[in-house]
Parts: sequence; structure tokens; C-alpha cells
Amino acid sequence: MREIAWAWGGRRVPAALQPVGPGEGVYRLYPKMAGAVPLGAAVQSPDYSVANWKRTAAFNRGQDRNSVAVMPEEETPIPVREFLKLAREKLKLNYLFWSTSPQNCFENGEEMLAEPDLASDPAGGLDSRCPPKAFEIPAL
Repeated sequence: MREIAWAWGGRRVPAALQPVGPGEGVYRLYPKMAGAVPLGAAVQSPDYSVANWKRTAAFNRGQDRNSVAVMPEEETPIPVREFLKLAREKLKLNYLFWSTSPQNCFENGEEMLAEPDLASDPAGGLDSRCPPKAFEIPAL
């Protein structure tokens, strides 16, 4: 995999909802592939709060989204810096994609990226260096 031009991406960035340990499923592969291939993942709608996650889990089980018990504090969005910290420090991502729904959570991400420590960084705090062969077209 490291010798050919490709990238790795797609899996969610769960932040506080599901802490990522060194041996946690596919997450264990991200740091190993860092520097070898471009890495990306997404903050998806269910990831923004515990309430969103619970409702989506119920829907995925065939239940009504509103059938689950949600505490008021679970409606509070997870701070977007937690996603960035996980993406940067544990997963070693080059790209982080943000769901635009719910809009207020997406706007929190936009505000974070406009903060002084990130505003001048085109990679938004992530490693912008991609491996030298990342976008090379392999000979056929």
C-alpha cells in the first residue's frame, strides 16, 4: 500500500463519543499510515453531540429517532476543538471534513478555523505535508 499512489479516508472522527485507543478497530491504522499516504476522515452529523449520536443509533436500529431518552446536557454540542485534537494528535490526519448539519455545529467549526491560531493555517491545524508519491500516477 505504501508503494502505490492512494489515500485513506472516510471513517468518522468520534471525539468524546467513542474514545479512540491504540488498538481501536480501523483507528489503529491511521497513525501507522501517517506520512505514507494522505489521510482524511469526517465529523458527521451524529458526532456533534451525544443526543445526535443516540438518535442516529436508534434510527439505524429501525426505531424512531425521537424514541430515545436524551438528557438536556446531551444536546450540548461537543467542542469542535476536541475533533481537531483527535484528528491531529491521535489519527494524524491531513484532511478533516465537517458535516454541514446541524448548521450551528458546522458554524462552530467555521468559527474555530477563523481563530488566530488557525486562521493563517490553510490546513486548519492538521499536517499539510502529503507523502511525495501521494498524487503520482503509477505506471501501467
